[in-house]
Amino acid sequence: MGLLPRAARSRTAPLALAAALALPLVPAAETTSGPAQDEAMAHPDACTAKAVVISSETGVHAFEVELALSAQEQARGLMFRASLAPEAGMLFIYPNPRTASFWMKNTMIALDMLFVDDTGVVVNIAERTTPYSLEPQRSDAPVRAVLEINGGLSERLGIGPGAQVIHPAFRQAPKTRRCPALAGLPGNG
Repeated sequence: MGLLPRAARSRTAPLALAAALALPLVPAAETTSGPAQDEAMAHPDACTAKAVVISSETGVHAFEVELALSAQEQARGLMFRASLAPEAGMLFIYPNPRTASFWMKNTMIALDMLFVDDTGVVVNIAERTTPYSLEPQRSDAPVRAVLEINGGLSERLGIGPGAQVIHPAFRQAPKTRRCPALAGLPGNG
């Protein structure tokens, strides 16, 4: 079952399928694509602005996300929220890769922060962050985005550094895992 309403899935599934079928064939030596990445790209919610699909060693995991694009949205993040749905998250997208640093001021729930590079690969994860903490959580390298999900969920799902995140924000992803550009996203035109 997808995360988006049936009407939205019926519009996005053909786009995701068309995108997957239109991708050029790349010799195996040039890509780390495999069954999990193929399944991720074929997921009905893949390549939509409000969904993130993650391909890890344990399978494919989909999250319905709120986008934090403006400075104001990014400053507020998930502050003042008492809960977050199990398959939900917030995706902070930057116009260009940068070192990211987050704190938990006024954030009431523990989070996992997945720091994702411009190719859609998880660089590092700040797991089970402490609510209300002012201790910075930083990326180990420049990142294009940060995905916040419920604390402990990345470990429970087997998502770790090296996992592939599928979303239109990752324009430098290998062609076999790149979504079509979407207007309105930073770096997408």
